[in-house]
Amino acid sequence: MFPYYPLKVTRNLQLLVWAAVLMALSFIFNIFSINVTSVLKVSFTRIPFALIGWMFGPVWGFTFGAIADTMDWLTRGYTWFWLFAIQKPMFCFLAGLVKGVYQVRQSSTNWKIDFWILQSILIGFFVLTLVLLLMYLTDGNFQAAGNQSFGRGFDVNVHILQGITMAAFISFFVGLEIFLGWKYTKVKKPKEMILNLYILMMALLMTLVVSLLIGTVASIEYLVFLSGKPSKNFVKYGSYFFLMPRVLVQALLMPLYLALFKPLIRIAENNLRNYLRVYNLSWKR
Repeated sequence: MFPYYPLKVTRNLQLLVWAAVLMALSFIFNIFSINVTSVLKVSFTRIPFALIGWMFGPVWGFTFGAIADTMDWLTRGYTWFWLFAIQKPMFCFLAGLVKGVYQVRQSSTNWKIDFWILQSILIGFFVLTLVLLLMYLTDGNFQAAGNQSFGRGFDVNVHILQGITMAAFISFFVGLEIFLGWKYTKVKKPKEMILNLYILMMALLMTLVVSLLIGTVASIEYLVFLSGKPSKNFVKYGSYFFLMPRVLVQALLMPLYLALFKPLIRIAENNLRNYLRVYNLSWKR
């Protein structure tokens, strides 16, 4: 829960500087984001938030994520909506939780336990995310609103949309399983494999829980929030307009996230470990 223990964040200048630098990086990454739709953009802002959660744990990570989102809202002046506002803190929170489990398991040599834990989480969250989204995205009220507003506003058979969505999710899942199988056959250093597994676990939870589940629901509810009723855009494009691009974008970005997370987390781990060592030595003196 508190990777920096026995240090106290609010009383340690070095930790506060690290948090400030990572939050500043999130603002810089946000400037260079690419808008795909009005409610979806390609961005690497989750990288500094993942590092915040990894370094500071779920409690302070969530707090710093909320501060960063609030500062971004105050400086850019966009419409505040709670489902969007909670996403950055959730990135930090999930990364902090994974780091907590990794701290317990990092000295283990039996990496296969961690491998099957990851498999269970992967299957469980994929099924849960898919079921929840398919239930949410087939709300009859939205289809009824489409018929009233556009006459034939919802022409595509919803079962076709469900099939396309399931095919995309399954392809994403199979791709990850192939990657895990490849890593399974290449294990040489158990501790290295454990770190790889928990980095992958962190990236997956961020993608499934925040980007696909919360992000899709937030996109729809935001338009309802602005208009005070089921949005015409929702009806015009169909509910899966908000989900399908997210699956595609996340599938393309996942290899980049994994490639960047590992070296950056190593740097963060080494800095924090060295600082704690220096702190303990100075305290003993």
